[in-house]
Amino acid sequence: FKCKHSEEDLFCQSNCNPSTYPELLGENGKAWFFNSSVAEQTNTWLGGYQSICREMTAHRFNFFLDEMIRHRNVITKKKLAKEGSQLKMW
Repeated sequence: FKCKHSEEDLFCQSNCNPSTYPELLGENGKAWFFNSSVAEQTNTWLGGYQSICREMTAHRFNFFLDEMIRHRNVITKKKLAKEGSQLKMW
């Protein structure tokens, strides 16, 4: 498992290694089911709200996160539609 953290970082190796979650593997186990670049970009976007969320209770944080992701999805969907992308639900 290759990551930005040290190979001796036991927490990262035991909790952040995607190979320990077989449900994340794609067809025939050859590729990942998710796009890791998009995941990194999303984590960076979410990190921008860290100072706002730091003092929130769990319920308030979950609500905030749900609404922010929904709002971003609406904006992304409008942008893609404007660019002529074929949008689909899955």
